[in-house]
Amino acid sequence: MKPKLTKQERELIGNRILELEQQAEKRFISTKNRMDVEDAIQHVGVTIQDIDALIELYVDRRNGITTDEMWNYLEGIKCTLKLRYDLLWDTHLQREHIDGYGTAEEVMGQYAWNKAQATKKVKK
Repeated sequence: MKPKLTKQERELIGNRILELEQQAEKRFISTKNRMDVEDAIQHVGVTIQDIDALIELYVDRRNGITTDEMWNYLEGIKCTLKLRYDLLWDTHLQREHIDGYGTAEEVMGQYAWNKAQATKKVKK
């Protein structure tokens, strides 16, 4: 006959299962730190300088710039800003261990846990 578990013991077991499931979602080792976050933020700030350069070119150029040139410059700034945004977002995800990122210990623990689960299924 199995021993009956108290409500508190069932909650502890349930919490431990949730914790293991969350650890199992960590697939990538995070290599980012606070300095990487600051660096990514500064890269986004460079876009302000890019826009200032475009305004200076527009105002100071003797013959002005064509609408086509303006469009090309703006499209280039937009693409660069998108790249910087993606880098900043990825740095945030790694730093905060979100969306599959984790510490080396979490990722290796998940690997060992998955391997143990696979071994248990094979033995059954």
